[in-house]
Amino acid sequence: MSGTCNVTKHNDHALLCFGSERHNALSFDLLEQMIESIINLNNEEALKLIVIQSEGDRTFCAGADVKELLAINDLKSATSFFYQFARLTLAIRNSPHTVIVRVQGKAIGGAIGIIAAADYVIASEYAQVRLSELYNGIGPFVVGPAIERKIGGANFNHLALNPLVWQSAQQAKSIGLYNELVADLNSVNERIKSKVDELSNYSRLVLQEIKKMMWSDVPSWDELLKERAAISGKLILTKEAKEAMQKLSR
Repeated sequence: MSGTCNVTKHNDHALLCFGSERHNALSFDLLEQMIESIINLNNEEALKLIVIQSEGDRTFCAGADVKELLAINDLKSATSFFYQFARLTLAIRNSPHTVIVRVQGKAIGGAIGIIAAADYVIASEYAQVRLSELYNGIGPFVVGPAIERKIGGANFNHLALNPLVWQSAQQAKSIGLYNELVADLNSVNERIKSKVDELSNYSRLVLQEIKKMMWSDVPSWDELLKERAAISGKLILTKEAKEAMQKLSR
C-alpha cells in the first residue's frame, strides 16, 4: 500500500492525517496526496490553521519509503521522487495558513523536513529524531534548507553527520526543532486542541502577516530544491545507496 491521506475540516482549521503500513513511510503517491491536499487547503480563504499529523502512537514518520527507492533504476524517476519532498516543503512554506505539526513519536530523514517546514510543532517525549540520509547514501540535500533555517547551520551539521544517532525529544526542542514538548500521545492531542482553540480566536489577517514576516528572509527555494532533488536522485542510483537501502528493507 502507498498509504492514505485524509483531510477533515472544522470551521477555520483543517486536520491532515497521513499514514502507511511501514511506520508511516512516504511513498511517491502518498507525498502526492499530501501535496495536493495542502495546496487545496491553501486556496480556502476561510481557514486559519492546518494541523498535520500521522497515524499510530510511537512513530511520526520513517521518511522515504525504502522499498520504493530500491525499485527506482533511472535518474528521471529518482529525481522526481525526491522532488516530491521539495514540493511538500514548498506547499507548507507557501501556505497562507499557520501550519502546526503534531509529532507523537520518532521522526527519521525526510520527516524532519516536514517538521522543520512547519510554523509550530508540538511533540511528545517519545519524539526522537535521526537524520539518516548520510547512512542511506543520499545525503539530506532536499530537506536541508528547511532544517538549517529552523535549527541553524551548526545544529544541522551535527544531525547530518550523525546519521545513526537518535537525538532525544529534549535535544530536538533545545535546538528549536520543536516549540513545545509534552509527556505522551494523550498530552500531545490535548495540547494540539488547546493551541488550535487559542489561535482560532486570533485575526486571520494577522496570522497570515506573521507567517509572511517569519518567512520573509527566505527565497522561494524553487530552483534550489530542484537542484537538490537532482543530487539525491543521482546518488540513490549508486551502489553504496542501493546496498544501504537493502539493509534497511530487511
